[in-house]
Amino acid sequence: LVEDLLDAAVRENPGIETYFSDDVAEPVFIKNLENVQGDERDVMLFSITFGRNDRGVIPLNFGAINRMGGERRLNVAVTRAREELVVYSSFKAEELNAEKSSSVGVKHLKSFLDFAERGSVALRTSNEGSVGDYESYFEQTVSEALQSRGWETVPQIGVSGFRIDLGIVHPDKPGVYLAGIECDGVTYHSSHSARDRDKTRQMVLENLGWTILRIWSPDWWYDPAATLERIDAALRSELERSREKDRQHELDSMLDASEPVHSTQYYQRVSFDDITIEPERFYDAEYSHVLREMIERVISTEAPLLEDSLIKLIANTHNFGRVGARIKERIQKLMPELAVSDEPQGRFLWKNSVSETIPYRSHLSDEDQRSLDEICGAELKGLIEANRPLLDESDPCLEFAKLLRINRLTANLRGRIEEAIAASYPITSNPEINLKDWSDHED
Repeated sequence: LVEDLLDAAVRENPGIETYFSDDVAEPVFIKNLENVQGDERDVMLFSITFGRNDRGVIPLNFGAINRMGGERRLNVAVTRAREELVVYSSFKAEELNAEKSSSVGVKHLKSFLDFAERGSVALRTSNEGSVGDYESYFEQTVSEALQSRGWETVPQIGVSGFRIDLGIVHPDKPGVYLAGIECDGVTYHSSHSARDRDKTRQMVLENLGWTILRIWSPDWWYDPAATLERIDAALRSELERSREKDRQHELDSMLDASEPVHSTQYYQRVSFDDITIEPERFYDAEYSHVLREMIERVISTEAPLLEDSLIKLIANTHNFGRVGARIKERIQKLMPELAVSDEPQGRFLWKNSVSETIPYRSHLSDEDQRSLDEICGAELKGLIEANRPLLDESDPCLEFAKLLRINRLTANLRGRIEEAIAASYPITSNPEINLKDWSDHED
């Protein structure tokens, strides 16, 4: 693909062709990491080329990097530039769960991406993952208690020559630690040298970006429930602080950008795997909290969505073959107050307020595919406005149907797409102006 795009660029800009010619001392070249050894340039552009699969997961298979000696191939590839190396990747180091791979090359790739983004500070803050098992029954007991609260723990994390008793994995970033837990025994209290040494150690770790929380063994054995509650609350507070920081960073990036930021958004159907479904209790008052949780999860994950789709999903999950009035009323009574929009195919439920236009959400897998009736008008408008050049095609409706993965464009489906186009560019009632002309109209 890169070669094809460069060929097209050369055809469009003949003046740059000389830089691809063997007549110059150092022509532009494109090579993979297996055969780039021996080549150098002042500036190199390095593309990871691997990314998420259709389920949104970053696989841990990076071709030659995974094989024996892959870390050496990576080292060769990233040292070809004399002055500047520019790295292209669709994911960040923190999103690569290299800890689950046995490949040295994959672990080095994660470290390299971290260094490419953060510079030399990444070298000082890098961790070696677990470098040993629990050192005491106390640590293991604390770890199991935290796991019961939903936290993923890793024992004995090696960082800059130190060890942290327990690392708490960030729920949103599998390759990142949210905090470190230190489990201090009785002897710690009576040793001034140990306390002084550990103050310095904690200061170093905190300067490297770690949040360190301590659990004293007497507190734990005297009142484990209260101690666990304190640590759990501190971790949840730290998680919210981290998420708020990420949200602010994303907002700042958007505000600082000189061009509008367009991010790909995906539609993924909700999962109830962690909810205990009891069909025989569907009408029980005590079961209402389960139904509410399911409703709220559907809305949080899929909104805006058709109300009938939500009702049908919850009914089918409880083994109802058809949705009668009684089932529908039961579910509707448990719904929170929501913004709604009435459309020809039914009512759409929104998480917050109704918007005139929202980005189109492509499905992550075949199981997430929606029918056209399940997509609200605002989202169709978003699809059309993001792909305005398709209005220049001889049959715009057919082109948009392809984007929507519609295999057979019936008259009804064509009419729906035409209505969405008309809603996006309502310029005239003159029948002589066709869809192609609309794309040339200035708002």
